[in-house]
Amino acid sequence: MKKIIALFIIILAIAVVTTYSVFAGNIIDELRGKIVLQVEDNGEAWYINPSTDTRFFLDRPDSAFRLMKTLGLGITNEHLDKIPIGLFAQSGEDTDKDGLVDLLETAIKTNLNNPDSDADNFLDKEELLNGYNPNGDGRFPILPLDQDLINLVKGKILLQVENHGEAWYVYPSNGKRYFLGRPSDAFEIMRGMGLGISNSDLAKINIAD
Repeated sequence: MKKIIALFIIILAIAVVTTYSVFAGNIIDELRGKIVLQVEDNGEAWYINPSTDTRFFLDRPDSAFRLMKTLGLGITNEHLDKIPIGLFAQSGEDTDKDGLVDLLETAIKTNLNNPDSDADNFLDKEELLNGYNPNGDGRFPILPLDQDLINLVKGKILLQVENHGEAWYVYPSNGKRYFLGRPSDAFEIMRGMGLGISNSDLAKINIAD
């Protein structure tokens, strides 16, 4: 009888460890490349690095800037154009009052002095929201989409190496890229996209060195 009880305890212990490992793995799978917020504390933000499965603390705009420079991946304009753009409310100068800040217009090469860059009677922002090219005819992003590329860079930060190193964050949930602009913009956007997480679940993800 004692042997049976001991065997049962061992099996139960193995089951508990296995369940914990699978659960922790599921957390990483679900949050890889996303921003999480410590809702049980003061809403501290963490970026889950999809390459290392570790978390990076985002406590101020300088942290967002360091994240962009440290973990950003260079990408050509040709490849970047095959990833759809997502729009997020941003502060900053908007010379032509079209709802797109000047820094974003510079990055996508629209005319920051004209709300309808290609003179087709549709505003630049309206075209982007509906999947059309604000700089000319046709759809945007340039079709066909490179879904393999999108899947590869989900959750990562991309730098336009052929321009001025403008940074984009590819949101894992929809595969769209969001312009990060200045460090303060990046911090604002990343926090705005954050998901709540409990302290106990957050503790299962290692802190980056």
